[in-house]
Amino acid sequence: MGDMVKNMKKGNLVILVGIDGSGKSTLLANLENKGYFTSHWRKLKGLSLQTPLNFENPGEIVQTLKGQKRLKFIWGYVSSEYDYLIKPALSVGKSVISDGFFIRFLIKEKIYKRLPIRELLKRSPLWGDEFIIMIDVSPKIAYERKIGLEISPYECFKTPEDFVYFQSLQRKFLLDYIKEFPHLVINGELPRNKLARIVLNALKENQIYPK
Repeated sequence: MGDMVKNMKKGNLVILVGIDGSGKSTLLANLENKGYFTSHWRKLKGLSLQTPLNFENPGEIVQTLKGQKRLKFIWGYVSSEYDYLIKPALSVGKSVISDGFFIRFLIKEKIYKRLPIRELLKRSPLWGDEFIIMIDVSPKIAYERKIGLEISPYECFKTPEDFVYFQSLQRKFLLDYIKEFPHLVINGELPRNKLARIVLNALKENQIYPK
């Protein structure tokens, strides 16, 4: 998306990252209630997209794909979130807080090794000044939070039993990747209210305000 997009950008993009079960979605909902403009690929549901997306079982479908077909499938979600949700807000000066935008897929695909990862990296819509907030929890705690909930095929290798191992790799890769960006790592095992206060203070310190 290049320099032209960077020059058009007026708002700030904040990306929440963390392993599955870290509490990103709960935090995102809290921030939305505080007035922040939030983004998640599932928010595309109901919009009139030029290229339709699978909103019912993408975690199952993607695991049946390899190579260029897998890349195309994933890129559909990344590009659509940017084109329909993030870009329009940034271009008018709104700051956007996204649940895992691009980074979610990049890190997981580095683990799965089922698509040409260099091509995904070449398409990166990130320009390096995004503020990354990582909600950090141990994979075992994340698994405990998942008890009674469905574990998506895109959250493990083959079965829910290897969820903890998969998340351990994801956590390691995330911590390494975000070093290249302005970032903050927060203990995701804190009480929700305290966690939200820390994030809100961090956003204000970086002059990122509600819409």
